[in-house]
Amino acid sequence: MNNGICVATTHLKAKVGFEKTRLEQGQYLLNEITKFNSSKFPLIICGDFNDIPESPVCLLFAQNAPIEVDGKTYSHHLPLKSIHSSAPSYYTTYKKREVEVCRTIDYIWYSSDSLTVTHTLSIPLLTELPERLPASYYPSDHLAISCKFELK
Repeated sequence: MNNGICVATTHLKAKVGFEKTRLEQGQYLLNEITKFNSSKFPLIICGDFNDIPESPVCLLFAQNAPIEVDGKTYSHHLPLKSIHSSAPSYYTTYKKREVEVCRTIDYIWYSSDSLTVTHTLSIPLLTELPERLPASYYPSDHLAISCKFELK
């Protein structure tokens, strides 16, 4: 029996207007992981997706069903789940550039058929943060996300 875990990280294209680019990048990543992980080790994919949970790229990761965008079909067959799929008010960034933004754009996806999340790092309440990020005790415009897994 092979023992192992396959871990991949990514940082998808930022900025409004690049939603289709992020979807293409996500599909490419999923295709490459499927080829690379031929032993079917439990899978963890994490990174800055630069998009909200309802975006096409996040729906692609969250749904084990094809999605169609602009006449093109995107799909995969990996049983992925987000560590925060049951937390609708969850956010990973709170910043002000042109406008104030408080949203989820960072994710940890995992093989739900072989891994169970046992603990997640708490995200501070908005009232516990300075006006916006970064700050001296949160030195990035992204909050850290982390979790512990258990093999099923």
